[in-house]
Amino acid sequence: MPTFDEFKEIVKSYLTRMLINLSAKEINVYIDSEESIEVIQRKYDRSVRRFKIGEITEEVFRIGCAGAAACCLDMLY
Repeated sequence: MPTFDEFKEIVKSYLTRMLINLSAKEINVYIDSEESIEVIQRKYDRSVRRFKIGEITEEVFRIGCAGAAACCLDMLY
């Protein structure tokens, strides 16, 4: 299971590929914003619960759940 910081970095890598018109600095500012942290934290907490009860695998956690968080942030941007 990834830590919150690892999960955030995975989300950031997806978001970087989605928001191709933003610079690395702009991505960092956006992903560190209060709104983005809140979205990432909620997705992470829900994924942790699902992982612990065996509902999802670590691969789904890292790929699917992080990808979903990135999509949310992309739509919010």
